[in-house]
Amino acid sequence: MSEQFLGKYQLLERIGKGGMAEVFRGYHQRLDRYVAIKVLHPFLAEDEEFQARFAREAQNIARLKHPNIVQVYDFDYDSLTNRYYMVMELVQGVTLKDYLVALKANGRSLPLKDILRITREAASALAYAHDAGMLHRDVKPANLMIIQEDSHVVLTDFGIARLV
Repeated sequence: MSEQFLGKYQLLERIGKGGMAEVFRGYHQRLDRYVAIKVLHPFLAEDEEFQARFAREAQNIARLKHPNIVQVYDFDYDSLTNRYYMVMELVQGVTLKDYLVALKANGRSLPLKDILRITREAASALAYAHDAGMLHRDVKPANLMIIQEDSHVVLTDFGIARLV
C-alpha cells in the first residue's frame, strides 16, 4: 500500500473487511502508537443513516472501559478522502475462529480449561456491556480476539450493537 493517511493516522495494511467497513493497521506518529482503524466503506459514507450508525458505534464503544472489550481512541471524518473512520486499540492476536480452525487442521481441539476461560472472559465483557445498556448482537468466534502475549480475550466489532 502506498503511503496513505486518514487525518493524522498513516494506513499501513488492511487487516480485516466486513459489510460496513474495512479495518487497517495504522500508525499515529506523534504518539508513536500502532492502532486499528475501521474505515466506513465509501458507498456507505454517502448514506446519512450509515454515517449515524457508524458514529453511534464509536460513541457506544468509547463509553465502555473493560479489559475484555476493544478500546476506541478516536472517531473522525477525513474531508480529503471523504471517509469516516474509527480508531481503536490494535489487538495483537488471532480471532477465536482462526485459532479453532488452526487447532482442527493440526488434529487438536481446545482444552476444557481454555474453553472455560474464554467463555468466562467473553461473558464478563458481555455482562459489562449489558449493564451499560448495550447488546452486542453479533457474538461469534470471528469477533473474539485472543491476545498473543497472555491469551486473554477481547470482544470486538460492535457494528450492529443496540442500546436498550
